[in-house]
Amino acid sequence: MDQFFFGIVTFLVIYLSIRAVRLYKNYKGNIYPHLFSSFFEYFYRYEIMKDCSKSFLLSKEIGTHRLLFSMAKNEKGEIAYHFVTVFYNKGIVVTDYLNLSGMIKSHKNDVYWYVKSHKDNKEYKIGNPEIALNSYRRQIDSVLENIETKAYITLNDTADTSGLKSEIEVVRYSDFVSLLKNRSADFISERMILESYSKYTNK
Repeated sequence: MDQFFFGIVTFLVIYLSIRAVRLYKNYKGNIYPHLFSSFFEYFYRYEIMKDCSKSFLLSKEIGTHRLLFSMAKNEKGEIAYHFVTVFYNKGIVVTDYLNLSGMIKSHKNDVYWYVKSHKDNKEYKIGNPEIALNSYRRQIDSVLENIETKAYITLNDTADTSGLKSEIEVVRYSDFVSLLKNRSADFISERMILESYSKYTNK
């Protein structure tokens, strides 16, 4: 019995360690360190609880809240856009977060953004995230008509945005929580936060 129990524990430790290594690769350099207090919290909520709708860090910074992580595909059917929607006492904020390293160039309303990589100096293009983000925001507005939804694009701190022109405000990962705290908006009650999150996620 002791050997069986030891074997189960060993298997779980190895399994969770492998999962942690894989998850950390996605966590590092992304927006997640700025939304959760630590990798351990993120791992616990993602892997153990299967629920990343709340954060110790955000509870401290903005109070009662809910997080919703979503994805959208491009015209090729590939997952290309990653959104996080924050329901909190200043309404709803949705952002498309992109982990881009290099110089980003685009004019307002361009179909593509052009990225020149810092690593190999090669240029490639991605679909303009404004298009997918506006579509997603309209989807939220169609369900939650009485609460303001504000959209942002968030980029990592190493991205060069000097050549980027965007209709939607662009912010850095490291500034996102401060933006949530300091932006001007009408306050909503805790009840409205929870009800709007429930209504949208159960639509």
